[in-house]
Amino acid sequence: MVATCAPRDAVLALLAPPTAVHPGAGERALAEAGRSAELVALHRASGQHRRALELLQRLATSAAASTSGTHADTPTFGAADTVAYLRAMRPTDPLLTLEFSRWVLRAAPGEATLRLFTAAVGHLLRTSALERC
Repeated sequence: MVATCAPRDAVLALLAPPTAVHPGAGERALAEAGRSAELVALHRASGQHRRALELLQRLATSAAASTSGTHADTPTFGAADTVAYLRAMRPTDPLLTLEFSRWVLRAAPGEATLRLFTAAVGHLLRTSALERC
């Protein structure tokens, strides 16, 4: 099975948009293989941003997930991964950005996180950032 033995770069290339991988089948195979980074990429390619962000949050806040994995080269995840994801998608769904930036602002209240709100991302994000904290 590709998901269990292929190098990460090869799997990520298959999952790049537009992907022909069925989201349900791909999710099952990648989850069983412990391929978290690839699972995030599948959700992103499928437009399932909420699922990708939920997974990133779960991985970042779980001590077990950040220290071990079922695949030898499983990456660790942190708030910076969620910030990068949100910065890449923010024009498409500002409310989702607000929702998932809340835990990031608490976990990593640094300059990179605050740039989510100081960049030109629209009136909604600038005026609502402090209300969400």
